[in-house]
Order: sequence, then structure tokens, then C-alpha cells
Amino acid sequence: MAKNQPFKAIHPRQLRWQSVWQRLTQPSHLIQDVSLRRKAALLSGLLLLIFALETLSIIFRVVFFPDYQLSLRPLVIVLLLGSIYLLSRTHYYQIAAIVTAFFYPVVVFTVVLSGTSPIPELPLMGLMISLVIGNLLLTIPGLVALGVFNIAATIIVVWLVPENFPHINLVPAIILFNTIAAILAIVSRCMYQNIERDRLAMLRESEERFRELAENIKEVFWVITPGVETIEYVSPTIEQVWGHPASEFYKNPAIFLQSIHPDDRETVVKPRLKRQALGEPTYHEYRIVHPDGTIRWIWDRGFPLKDETGQVYRVMGIAEDITERKQADQQLHDNEKLLRAVAEQFPRAYLSVINIDLTVGFTSGQEFKRHQIDPKMFIGLHVRDIFGAYGDEEAVEAIIAAYNQTFAGQEQCFERSLGGEHLLFETRPLVNEQDEIHQILTVVQNITERKQAETALRQSEERFSKVFSASPDALFLSRMRDGYIVDVSKSVEQLFGYSRSELIGLSTTGKNLYANADDRFELVRQLQQHGSLQDYEIVAQRKSGELRRLTTSIELIELDGEPHMISSVRDVTEQKQIEAQLAYHAYILENLAEGLNYVDDQGIIRFTNPAFDAMFGYERGEVIGQPISIVNDLPPEENEKFVANVLTILQTKGLWEGEFLNRKKDGTPMVTQARVQALTLGEQSYWVTFQQDVTERKRAEAALRESEARYRALYNHSPVMMHSFDAAGRLVSVSDYWLEVMGYEREEVIGQPATNYLTKEAQRFALQVAIPEFKKTGHVKDIPFQFVKKNGEIIDILLSAVAEYDKDGNFERSMAVLIDVTERNQLEEQLRQAQKMEAVGQLTAGIAHDFNNLLTAINGFAELTKLALPPSDPLTRNIAKILHSGQLAANLISQLMIFSHKQIVDPQVLNLNEVVDQTDKLLRRIIGEHIDLKTANFPALWPVKVDRTQLEQIIVNLAVNARDAMPEGGQLTIETANLVLDETTSRAGYLQMTPGDYVQLIVRDTGIGMSQAIQARIFEPFFTTKARGRGTGLGLATVYGIVKQSGGQIRVCSEVGQGTTFKIYLPRVREPGPSPSPAVDSMALPTGSETILLVEDDEGVRGLVSRILEMQGYTVLAAYDGQEALQLAAHHSGNIDLLLTDVVMPGIHGRALAEQLRRTLPNLKILYISGYSDEEIAHHGVLNPGVAFLQKPFKASALTHKLRQVLDVPAPN
Repeated sequence: MAKNQPFKAIHPRQLRWQSVWQRLTQPSHLIQDVSLRRKAALLSGLLLLIFALETLSIIFRVVFFPDYQLSLRPLVIVLLLGSIYLLSRTHYYQIAAIVTAFFYPVVVFTVVLSGTSPIPELPLMGLMISLVIGNLLLTIPGLVALGVFNIAATIIVVWLVPENFPHINLVPAIILFNTIAAILAIVSRCMYQNIERDRLAMLRESEERFRELAENIKEVFWVITPGVETIEYVSPTIEQVWGHPASEFYKNPAIFLQSIHPDDRETVVKPRLKRQALGEPTYHEYRIVHPDGTIRWIWDRGFPLKDETGQVYRVMGIAEDITERKQADQQLHDNEKLLRAVAEQFPRAYLSVINIDLTVGFTSGQEFKRHQIDPKMFIGLHVRDIFGAYGDEEAVEAIIAAYNQTFAGQEQCFERSLGGEHLLFETRPLVNEQDEIHQILTVVQNITERKQAETALRQSEERFSKVFSASPDALFLSRMRDGYIVDVSKSVEQLFGYSRSELIGLSTTGKNLYANADDRFELVRQLQQHGSLQDYEIVAQRKSGELRRLTTSIELIELDGEPHMISSVRDVTEQKQIEAQLAYHAYILENLAEGLNYVDDQGIIRFTNPAFDAMFGYERGEVIGQPISIVNDLPPEENEKFVANVLTILQTKGLWEGEFLNRKKDGTPMVTQARVQALTLGEQSYWVTFQQDVTERKRAEAALRESEARYRALYNHSPVMMHSFDAAGRLVSVSDYWLEVMGYEREEVIGQPATNYLTKEAQRFALQVAIPEFKKTGHVKDIPFQFVKKNGEIIDILLSAVAEYDKDGNFERSMAVLIDVTERNQLEEQLRQAQKMEAVGQLTAGIAHDFNNLLTAINGFAELTKLALPPSDPLTRNIAKILHSGQLAANLISQLMIFSHKQIVDPQVLNLNEVVDQTDKLLRRIIGEHIDLKTANFPALWPVKVDRTQLEQIIVNLAVNARDAMPEGGQLTIETANLVLDETTSRAGYLQMTPGDYVQLIVRDTGIGMSQAIQARIFEPFFTTKARGRGTGLGLATVYGIVKQSGGQIRVCSEVGQGTTFKIYLPRVREPGPSPSPAVDSMALPTGSETILLVEDDEGVRGLVSRILEMQGYTVLAAYDGQEALQLAAHHSGNIDLLLTDVVMPGIHGRALAEQLRRTLPNLKILYISGYSDEEIAHHGVLNPGVAFLQKPFKASALTHKLRQVLDVPAPN
């Protein structure tokens, strides 16, 4: 973001053009009055619009009218408009308003004076525009002047050049119109001005209250327009806070951003603009840089104002200078830190600050540490609650009284015993800036030990010798001249092994206290020379003969006028041994394999061991005195942050462990494993660092991580499932795809037995067979298992795995790959089911073909017999029974074809009620007696056009599904109804069907119902919820296809446990339905004299058809198969009019036979007959449009009528 754009917000898209328009019409910031700013913006917008229209008009004429000659006049008008627009953007906008109001009448009159003859509407339009602009922008005197100018100018122009004004007869009307318009404009302006005066008065009163409030609060009040970088208002207080006058912010809003401290801009500006754009309040605390260079803290709150559309049009807020509060907080923090530091210097004491309400405001001290108590737990507690815990109410009241006296200005110092401890209280009042006592400082010292020490001291003063004897140091009082021992402390007994009585009165040499007697003479000589000795080393001999190294400090005193020595002796034998050990340790450091260095608090290297120098490639001692950065490999700024982090951890934990990025002397980068800890030697602090070169190890680790990452990526992103389980059978890892397929989260499965996710049967197989064999052989391949997903779904898995063993050959873990073959198994099962259904269909079709042939002969001969008998013959009743049973058998064969999906499609106009009634008995046999079947037929049902067999298939399939949904019994209802869909109901709930008339077939059951998920898939091919082997999943898919093929729609409505309803909508047809065929006798059968070539491989059908045709007058040439038919045709001398042939025959099939015969008999007509299914017939091309076909079994009447129909059609060309 540019530095001069502090408030440029990213607005929503719909505000971008609004923002551009505001920029183009923004008035001068010198115009403060809101009403005047509104008028100025209106004027600028109006002029900009007129300027754009005039410019586009000129461009349009130049581009689209080649004969147009561009003159100077339109260009001058455009330039004048542009100049006036620019003038309106300044604080001289009123001049622009006057010029704009007078512009159009001047232009119109100039045009008239120049000789152009305008139409009457032009002056009227110009005068009207002038008055409208004047009414909006001018005052009442200006508006009067404009009206007078318009009238006078009209009269003068007409008077001067009447010949240029052809419509002279309209001048009085123009003048009158202009006069009335001017009067109306003035009246409306006066009314508006009165209203505006009242509004402005109220506005001025509101603004005065606002300004009085804004200019008298110490906070800065500001108002901005988002998106256009404009400050609408800022209170004068801003000069005291920001150091800039308010006028500078109006001129240059960028001062806001420039004043914000550079470290705070990113954290303030972007979040602020983002929240403003979203219409949300903003709260920010940031620093500003005052012009005098000082830093001030600001607490800034902004609140968006939204219009009726919800868009932010203004943001107002308050900025508060909280510098003093920040400083006070910092001062309070520093004071607490100081008090805490002071309190730490008081041994066995508490330092507290007590508030005026006798609550604790601050407390600290060494005594808290000694008792391991957190002093913060006392903050805010009343002193009565604290000291009352001791149970001494009198002492508590005395303490409170002393505190109150301190608040009265009297310092207190007193002692009190509480809980068996003696406490010394010292209190002093603390005053604030108003010189008022608001707190007291109290120091409570635990002087119990001091009191005890004073008592002991008084007692010991009476027994000085005992004190001398009990001195912790070994003290000798001896005569300098001969070493006569006057007295010794008790510690001497411990040091030398002699009792006090054994030493007093003897010489120091008498008991051989010196290992070398000459040592005493040298000691005396040194004492005489220096007057005293400090830490003089000697070798002494204990009573046991053991030699000890001692140091003695000796002062000379006179007793009885003779110099005596007071000697303080300390055993430094162990110390010397330690020093020897230190020397040994120094040797170890010099030969340590790890690099060691000491760095002082200035970052200068003060010591290195040889390993450090060798590690970094330096000569011994070469880096001593150099800054530690000489071996670091970090940029200076990163190094500073790193060092600061290390120091922080050292100050809190005392030890830092991690890695350093270093470089050798030759520039080679190096990674070291480092340990850093603090060390104080005397008054100097050091950071001791042990380092070990781990560069090669880090490279190896990086390579290992890369390898592991590749393995992990392969493991997790493989398109197959993978898992691993340990020796106990618990899952230790699973791939992402495993989790995706099974539906679990990783935390749910890790640590669980792998067999938990198998079916019960698969668990037994795994535990008893597969896992023991796997652990024994170490591998398995393509073992089938059934896994159970989290949602309960069972999937088929092929599992292959290898085992991993530990160094002792024990099974450690497995690595298994699992392939989900559920879909493959389902597809294979569906294929088997489809093949089984296909086999059943083929068997059914074959049986149907044979039955059709038999029924054709049975029914045909029975029909002929009936026709040959007189109606009164008793045998006619028997024949009728035969015909009835034959028809039932034919219907049964048709229904078998439905199940095998082999029926021939023959759309015909029919009534759904008849089909429902005819399938009633079949449905009852299918669904069983445990289901109650009910039908409800609409009485005046409209006809539909659909294949009867397919419609029966729909009803049967839906009935079978309903039966399977009611294993315990229930009710199946089949209804029919008429439905009229208009535009509204079509869109509302009927699958977006085309409006019109429909016939409904409703199949409703009271079964188990379906979930929404199942409903979404029921029409998918091969989708089924039945057990394996119970269904192919093709039933509802077939129903859906038949309904769609018939131009209808199907809808399902179901809830689990509430049953299912299928609604089928078939379009109504206007064609009349087939009328019932009257019974025909032999006299009604059509006759003919043509020659018919009959080809039929079934002897019974062939004999029947031959007899029927011959009875009706036809000449019949009968053949068994196609080859015989060709021979008969070749030897027949006469004409053959029609070929009546079976479709499927041995040798040459019917269609091939017809094609061969038509080569020699082009006018031969063809009629096919067959008892096979539609699929078999369609394979031979017989069901093509225009091909005559008759399905077996058929009646004699059907045959003769169909034959006559084909013969009567004109022969093909």
C-alpha cells in the first residue's frame, strides 16, 4: 500500500462504481457545510453527465454520419461544459452554478441570432432546463434574475431578428409559458427555502451540540468516508495528540498512516480496512510518532454507519491518547519489580503494600521462598483474613490499629508474637501525586531466631571460654616465644585428636603437632617479619600420626606484656585434594573429544579446548578474544534472535540443548550438537558450551527422513488398503486409503485387534487358520476375507501379507496389502444372475414357441370344429370349453414371456382398468395368500397408448417388489385415476412434467419401506437390496425404462417402516380405444382366390393354416421349410400372390426366404408368423416398420383378416 493512501479499503464489487462516481463529484474540502457540499456534488454530477452526453453526441455524428461537418460551435460548448465542471469542483462552485443556469438560454438565443431556425421545442427545452437548474442551485434573487433574463432575452431576440424565428406566432405562448414557469419555480423555491431554513436551523443546532461535544472532549473524534480517502470531520483535539492542525488532515489524510509507528502499521491498517469493508467495528491500540519525535500510545475505536441497503457509507470513531496510562502501567510494573527486588534483600522478612481498605496490593520476600508459598495468593486479601489464621484476635486488632495509625500519617514499629513466631512490624505511609496517603509500606521480619540468638548471646557472655572452646574453627592461644599453649577450642580436639586437657600447658612442639619442627621456626620468622599471617600453609601431625595439610591465620596480641599468637587453623587437606582433582579435570578438558569453549557476557571467546580448535580448523588459541560470531553461520539478525532465545532458556532453565549452525575457518558449513549452561567464576559470568560435530549424522538423518517420507507417501497415497499389526495382533499402522474405505479415524483403530474389523466367520478363520499359518510361513497371498466397515457395510477383501521378524527370529509385525474386490464380486454375481435370467429367458422363449405352435393347432382346429357344427349341437359346449382353456393357456404363455423379458412391443390404445382386472388372478398367485390385494379403479378412466404386455410387466414387477417388502404379510393396493396438471402443479411437485392430462397407476404397499439413500438408487440397473441370489436388480430398472419409453414418469414415496408407494403417470391419448370384436362365424371370415405359399415347420400348424385358407377359397402351396418352398415356387406355373412363412425354421429362415423369392417374384406380398420372442424375431428383421406379422397362437378369424389386409394393400414397386 502506498504511503499516501492510508484508508484505501478493498470494497465489495458493487461499491466500485459508486466509489468512482464519488471521486468524480467530490466537492472541495474547503466547503464545510453539508447542504452546500450536497449542492456542489449535485452540480458536478449534472455537469459531468451533460458533458458526457454532448461529447458522445459529437462522436456519434462524426462516426455514423459521413456528411456531417464538424464545426467549432459544438467543440466550444463541450470545452465550456468541461471548464464549468472543473470550476464546480472548487470552492467557487456557486459561480459555476450561475454559469450553468444561464448557459442553456444563452446557447439557444445565440443559435437563433446566428440565423439557425430552431423548432419551437428547442427554446422551450432550453428555458426549462435553465429554470430547473436554477431552482436546484440558485438563490431566490438569482432565480428571479434568471426568469427576467429569459423573458427579456426572448423578446429582444424576436424583436432583433424576427426573420430567424419562423414560428413567430408561438412567441407569446413561449413568453407566457416562461413567465408562469419562472413564477412557479420562484414559489417552489420560496417554499423549499422555508423548509430548508427550518431544516438547516435544526441541523445547525444539532451540529453545534455535536461540535460542542466533539471539541470539548479530550479524545479525538473523527469521521471518514471509506474508499475515497476523505476525512469528513476531525475534532480540534487532534492537534494536541498528533501534533498537526486539523486542517492538515483535511488536505492530506495520509498523515494518519505516516504518523503510525512503522512497527505497528501492518498490524493496524490491513485488519482495520478489512473490518471496515465488512461493516464491523474496529478496535486498535497502536503507537504514533509525534512531530517532536516522542512516541504516544493511541486507543482507537471505529464504528461503521450503514445505509438502508446495508452498505457502509461513513465510519466514525474516537481516538484516545493513552500514553500516560501506558506510562503509569509501566511505572507500576517497574515499581513492583523494584519492590520485589528490595524484598528479596530482606532475609526472613515480608515486604507488602497495603491499600487503604486494608487489602494487600503487593507482597514479596525471602520468607515466602523459605516456606515455598506463592505470594500472589495473598494479593487482594484483607489483613484480618491473613493474620486471623493465627487465632490471636487481640494481636490482629493491634496490627489493624497500627495500620490505621499509619494511614493517619504516623510511622509504626512494633513487635508481635503470632503462632509461636516473633514478628517485627515496620510501617510507613505512601502518598500519591495529590499528597494523599493511599497506601502504606510494611515490612514484617521474622525475628524469632534473632531473639533466640540474643538470649544465647547473653548467656554465652558469662562463659567466654566455653564460646572459645565451641568455636567451629580450631583456635589456638599460644605464647610466641616457646609455643606454650594457653587455650584451645573444642574443634582442636577434632582436628588433632588430642583432648583439650592434653594440650593446655604444653608447647606446640611438645606433642609434635608440626610434622617438621623447623616449620614452626619459619612460621615465627614470617610472623615477626609481617606482623600477621593469612592462610599460611603447614603440615601437621595428628595424634594418630596421620599427616594433614592445614592453613593458619595468625594475629599477635599481648598478654601479661608478652606477645601471644591467636591462631585460626583450618584443615585444607580435602581442598588440596580437590585442587589436584581440578588439575586433573583441566587435563581432561584439554584432551576432551568434545569441543569446549567459554564465552563471556559480551560474546567474546575466553577459552577453548584443543578439540574445539581442531573441529573448527583453527590454530590453538587463535580464536581466544574473538567474538563468538566468528564460528556462527547465521545472518546477523537471525543470530541475534537465536542468541536471545538461548539466553532466555538459560535464564529460566539453566541449561540449553540443541543444534548450532556453524562454519569452519575455511568456510565449510557445519552442524554441531551443543549443550550450553551458565558458569560464574568470581564476579564474571560465562556461557560454557560443549559441541560435537554431527554434520554427517544430520546428512544421514535427512536422507533417512527423505526415504521415510517417500515410503510414507507411498503407504498413505497408494490406491490400495494397507495395514500392519504386531505380534499381539494389534494394528500399529493403517494407510489413509484404509481409513477412507473403512470409514474410521486413525485414533479409533490404532492399538485395536486387527480381527475386530472382520465378520464373525472371517474372525474364526483368521484366528484358527490364517494368522497361525501366516506367522509360520511368513507370507500369504490373495486370502479372501470379509471386512465390516464402520457403518456396518460388509466388503470383500483379498489380503496379501509378509511378516517381519526380530533378530531372534520371532514374529514382530506384518505388512499387509488389502484389495477391495466387493464391486468386482458384485459384478460377477450380477453377471451370473443375468446369465441365469438369460438362460431362463431362452428356456421360456423356447417353451413358449413350442406351446404357441401347439396352441395354434389346438385352438385353430377347435375353432374350425365349432364353426362346422350347428349351434344346437351338444358338442359346441365342449368345443367352447376347449377354446376357453386354450385362450387361458395362451395368456399364460404371454405372462411367461413377461418374466423372460421376451415380449413383442405392440403399443395400442387401451384402458388401464381392464389390464389391472386381467392381471388380478396372476398377481394373487404371485404374491401369495398372506398378502391382501385390493384394487380401486377410477370409473371414467382416460385411455392410454402403451404395450399391453409391458404394462402387465410393470404391474407384476411392482407387485413382486411389494411382496418381498411384506414378508410377514400386509396389504397391496392398486389404484387408477385421472390427473390434470397445469403450470403451477407441474412445477410444484410432479417431477417437472409437461402440463396436460395424465392417467395414474398407483401401487401402494404396507411393507418395510425404504431410506432416502436406497430411493436414490432403486432405478439403477443391477441395484438390489435383496440377499444374494434373490434378485438381479433389473425389475425396477425395466419398469423405469418402459415408463420412459411410453412417454410417462414414475415417482416413488417411501419411509422406513411406513410402506412404499409407486405412482406412474402415462399421458392421455385422444384416439378412440379398440371396440370389442364381435363373434364371427365361417360366413363372416374373409374369403379370397389368391395363391398362398405356406411355409411352416410345425406339421400341426401347417395343416391347420392350410385347411383354414382352403376353406376360404385360397389356393395353398404348403412347404415344410425354406428349401422345399423354393422348389415349389420354381415348379409352380401360376402366380404366387403371398408368402405366409414362419420366421424361425430349420435351414433358411423366413426373412431370407422372402428375399430370395422376391428376386423372381417382385410383387410377392409377405406375412410372417412366429411363436418366438421379440428378441429372436427382431434378430431376423421382422419387426421393422411396415412388415406384416402375426403372433402365435392366433385364431382363424385373426389369420384370415390379417391375410386379407396384407393382400389388399397395393403391391410394392
